[in-house]
Amino acid sequence: MKLFSTIVLSLIMTATIWAQEERKEIDPEFKSLLKFEETSIDLGDVVKGESKETAFHFTNVSQEDVTIEFISVCDCTEVDFPTLPIKPGESGKIDVVFNSGEKDKSDKIVLDILLENVEPGTGYQIVEQVNYTYTLLTEE
Repeated sequence: MKLFSTIVLSLIMTATIWAQEERKEIDPEFKSLLKFEETSIDLGDVVKGESKETAFHFTNVSQEDVTIEFISVCDCTEVDFPTLPIKPGESGKIDVVFNSGEKDKSDKIVLDILLENVEPGTGYQIVEQVNYTYTLLTEE
């Protein structure tokens, strides 16, 4: 059942991101609701099997409450994020724990952040994206 739910959520996220890309072509003036201090974090060297922690800090730069509904990311990553609405001007963070145990190579991991908020005029649910990279070291 967990696999089925994951597949369905992945399909929904893909459709939402595709719609958002299309929307950006229609409305290039659309601005993100959350301003991240960093949208890409380099974890540096990671020994296979090691876990690394980081966080994405953000501020709600909109004039409305923002609520994170779900974050889609690979199974190698655990996330903890605010579940209550983030008021205009308030800050928050998304805590990330990366476990490299199942990884075989260096990679870039994307976090798709699905908001409950929708864009006025289109009704598209808003998705923000951040990512982290790492260089995998294997013991010889």
